[in-house]
Amino acid sequence: MLQRPLRAALGAIVLTAACAGAQAATVTLDGWAYDRYSNVSVTDYSGKAGAFGGTLSDAGTFSTTDFITYCIQLEEGISFGSTITGFDIVGGDAYFGAAKADLLGRLMTVAASETYSDASWKKVGALQLAIWNIVYDTDLTLSSGSFESSNYWLTVGANQLLAAAAALTESAYDVYALEKTGVQDLLLVSLKEPGGGGSAVPEPGTAALALLALGAAGAGLRRRKS
Repeated sequence: MLQRPLRAALGAIVLTAACAGAQAATVTLDGWAYDRYSNVSVTDYSGKAGAFGGTLSDAGTFSTTDFITYCIQLEEGISFGSTITGFDIVGGDAYFGAAKADLLGRLMTVAASETYSDASWKKVGALQLAIWNIVYDTDLTLSSGSFESSNYWLTVGANQLLAAAAALTESAYDVYALEKTGVQDLLLVSLKEPGGGGSAVPEPGTAALALLALGAAGAGLRRRKS
């Protein structure tokens, strides 16, 4: 099977938080991205985990038909095949705090350099565990604490991602949250402006070019429908 970069999971485009803040976005999730998920068991959650694939609309230049995302919360759910409106796009510093938002950005920078294939299917579960660990825990390891997985290889994978993220000196991504009361909040990231000068608002029509630059074009990035 053709390997796919986990950078596709980022669904990333260049955008400022100020532009995003006024949007009330709509999300439709088709199912598990990459046709894969992991079964995880941690202190506060036991079940399936991985990347969701679908469509993000009414979100300005964030809008994409190749949206792939991860859960933020442990206690809320979201269903496949339903269209949910009214998500607020919240800047990472406001939602997570500046330190956690920066670390999540570095984590997704690490994830973007990974490849996905049948042989590495556990990576989607490990990345979800690493995200939860950053959001809810005070350390950067799953070897102890609430987010230690009962699956050894998921723990190993998450620890490797967390260690690599901590070792990075700079994130390539800005982090946001899609927030809505009563349903699962979802992770959203955007590619920073080249040169480290912060994010810039793209001219109309350039969002697709930004997606192309990340290799995120075409239906091959979403789970293929039979």
